[in-house]
Parts: sequence; C-alpha cells; structure tokens
Amino acid sequence: GNHGEADIWGHRISDGKALYIEVKLPGEKPRPDQEKFLKAMAATGALAGVAHSVEEALAIVNQSM
Repeated sequence: GNHGEADIWGHRISDGKALYIEVKLPGEKPRPDQEKFLKAMAATGALAGVAHSVEEALAIVNQSM
C-alpha cells in the first residue's frame, strides 16, 4: 500500500475489531512509515502487527479481546 498502509486490513468478524497486518518475507523489516502506521492503528485499539508467516498473521488476528 501507499504511505505505510498495511498489506492486509479489515475487521475481525467476532467483535468487529479493526485489523492491520504488514506482510514481510522472513528477515524483512517494515519501513519506518509502515511501523508508524501500525503503531498509530494499535493506539486506536486495532489489532496491528507484522507477519512473516501465516502463523504470525493468525497470532495478530487472534490476540485477546
């Protein structure tokens, strides 16, 4: 996405909580603008994080409510 927007975004069906996942290859790190975006979204109470695997993505989605 542009301006740091996350690769995957939407809402968790169970509670409608917003979620933003930045997908990276193993060893890759998010750019500063991506980090800033994820931190800003997390500050609003959204589920946000960086995933290097399906397991990591699911861990972000399944964070406790």
